[in-house]
Amino acid sequence: AQSKLRGNVVSELVRNIHILTDTEPEQVFRFLVRAKEVYDLKLVTDGEFLALLVARTARKHMNIISGYLRVFFGCALACSDILSVFLPPRIRESLLSKYVLDRFKGHIEDLTQFIKSVVSAAGILEYQVSESALVRLIVQNIHPSVRPWLTFESEPRSVEELYVLASRVAEVRAVEQRRESPECRVPGGKISRDELVRCPISVVTSESPRPRNREVRCYKCTRVGHIAKNCLSSNATIVRRQGNGGGARR
Repeated sequence: AQSKLRGNVVSELVRNIHILTDTEPEQVFRFLVRAKEVYDLKLVTDGEFLALLVARTARKHMNIISGYLRVFFGCALACSDILSVFLPPRIRESLLSKYVLDRFKGHIEDLTQFIKSVVSAAGILEYQVSESALVRLIVQNIHPSVRPWLTFESEPRSVEELYVLASRVAEVRAVEQRRESPECRVPGGKISRDELVRCPISVVTSESPRPRNREVRCYKCTRVGHIAKNCLSSNATIVRRQGNGGGARR
């Protein structure tokens, strides 16, 4: 029953992939990206997936996929074959730039998803560069408004390091959004006293009133520097505060 359910899910997802009828590089690339997203779910075998995928192709593409229907790891081989036939190396870099790197246009985009998209597209296009070179390419194309948040002691060399930075950026952005949230503010623009408990400490710290530096004064001898119970003066005068501001008395 579970196998049938998984097959139905994949079948529905594959039906949403636009039929590949053209050899135009952009259309081929989009087809491969969508196919990989469904394939990576690992809900069916390679043979079952290719049997569904072949119905979304025509002409030369169909012939290539049909040839790998009964081959172990046939999906990866079929996609690689389609790539080599219809996407020559000279246009792969331009495709990566046009459809992935240029997508990250504003600071509202999710940085983690951006990194995943670039890495996935580079894998699909078999982009022949080292991991460190790919990381540099990603960093260079991050939106300028996000770069100030990317603080690191040394230049990241791996995709894993980029994901760590992305998680830090997400935390900072969450704090900034919380700080600007109406839940933490009153109409005057200040954080309300009732909301201080519910707001994160990191948010309210900068706007919370600072404690006054009150001097320690003895109420027996009126001198500064100690309290009454530690007073050593034998001729101390007991000073009491008056609630009505009437001064002190013996």
